[in-house]
Amino acid sequence: MPKAVTSSLMDLVGLRKNPIPRGAVCEMLECGPKVKVRYARWKPTTQRARGTVCLFHGRNEFIEKYFEVIGELRKRGFAVATMDWRGQGRSTRTGGLSSAGHVDDFREYDADMRVFMREVVLPDCPPPYYALAHSMGAAVLINAACETGGPFDRIVASSPMISLHAGQTPRGLLGGIAGAASFFGLGSLPIGSFFDTHTARDVASSHRLSSDVARIERNLAIVDKAPELTSGPPTIGWLHAASRIMRRLSDPDFAERVHVPVLLTIGTLDTVVSVQAAELMGRGLKNGGLVLVPGGKHELMMDLDRVRDRFWGAFDAFVPGTRVYSPFEEPIL
Repeated sequence: MPKAVTSSLMDLVGLRKNPIPRGAVCEMLECGPKVKVRYARWKPTTQRARGTVCLFHGRNEFIEKYFEVIGELRKRGFAVATMDWRGQGRSTRTGGLSSAGHVDDFREYDADMRVFMREVVLPDCPPPYYALAHSMGAAVLINAACETGGPFDRIVASSPMISLHAGQTPRGLLGGIAGAASFFGLGSLPIGSFFDTHTARDVASSHRLSSDVARIERNLAIVDKAPELTSGPPTIGWLHAASRIMRRLSDPDFAERVHVPVLLTIGTLDTVVSVQAAELMGRGLKNGGLVLVPGGKHELMMDLDRVRDRFWGAFDAFVPGTRVYSPFEEPIL
């Protein structure tokens, strides 16, 4: 059975401009053979809890980057639970390279999410449960939303990784090259400059992820203090796995199979993932839809205040919402 274990790796990193939210419970969780993920949870700062928001990050992100968001959720009356995906933050690095964010299949992320929900969220956090997921994390959660009776009442997807932005190398070409390289045993190798990975240092020069200089500098300061939190470039195997899940999510019939109410939010200036792909999925969803955020770049929750206000307005209108499942259904984990 998975179990929580004690490790110095569980420590959260705080800065004067990015303090650790008070009341954190932070531990490591065994999610499989030789795989531990770091998680943290907080109670709301209000007297009465409205439920729990489970926060799932994008590629090369970590818990500390979301301290501001965690504080805003707690002020709204939500408990918050979040985790570093395997290969990221202070979770176990897989694939043989400690700096590379590697998985062979996105089902590994899905399995970690389910252990996290079963062992941490359901026993220790108040229902109902909502998911707030960004980019890669949104791809994982939307893919899981095809199952009925899942643990989440609603999912808010920020800048979902349904497909890459049209200005990048075509997904099919990337997937084909990565698939061939993985077939010949090169899947654990980092892809280096072959693919635009949008690392923290890229942000400092290009501002492709956010227009807010102060928040960019804050995130860079976290990396400067704890560089081990970053993952570096993805591996060829990760790229192959990402191409497969994007192909599935981009299927025109996929949205009809989504059972959980999902709100897609994406900025009109996003140059990382495809706005058009999000629009197509949003039109096909039976429950939920799409909100386009004018002037928003890829990291809506870390952009300018006017962008963030539009994002939080959409979030508040969608969560908590109305439960759509029978109270007799049991979550599938």
